Amino acid sequence: MFKLASTFFRAEGAATKTSLLTKKNILLLYLLTLAFNALVFFFNPSGFYDENYNLYAALLAVLLMPLAWVPRLLPYVVNFTSLLGMLLVTYAATKTGGIFSMTLVWLNLLALPVLLLLGPKATLAWMSVILLTVFGLYIGTTMGVFNSEVNMSPQAVTWTTMHSILAVASLMLGVRV
Repeated sequence: MFKLASTFFRAEGAATKTSLLTKKNILLLYLLTLAFNALVFFFNPSGFYDENYNLYAALLAVLLMPLAWVPRLLPYVVNFTSLLGMLLVTYAATKTGGIFSMTLVWLNLLALPVLLLLGPKATLAWMSVILLTVFGLYIGTTMGVFNSEVNMSPQAVTWTTMHSILAVASLMLGVRV
């Protein structure tokens, strides 16, 4: 079964003993994707929250890249990167509409790299954390802790569209490397 799966996920035209889908490469792609997306939102700020947090997240992701070559650190780097992404998305969501924020689309993607790199048990744990985060945002929004007004200015429409396009593009990176 594993041999069949490893053959199926082998890159076309690659040598028989190498694959683009090694855990190191997937982790590097995850870190690079996080850094790229954070930089896109840093250079094209929404104006609703402090965009410097995007820059900090991008820098942390880049600083974590050398750790991809240390196999025993893989679970720690994956979990820290997922936590970093979740904190960034949660922060943006609390400033841009709470449970109604378009930034929550990114939470749907956080479990995919965990599934590819750590397996189903870790993915189930992360899915639980993500659902608890969404529930916390729901409670916070309904209690008035987070602003539930969604700004639909022309700038917000562009920002929302960028969220959707980059989220889907990031998801596709996990489908085919």
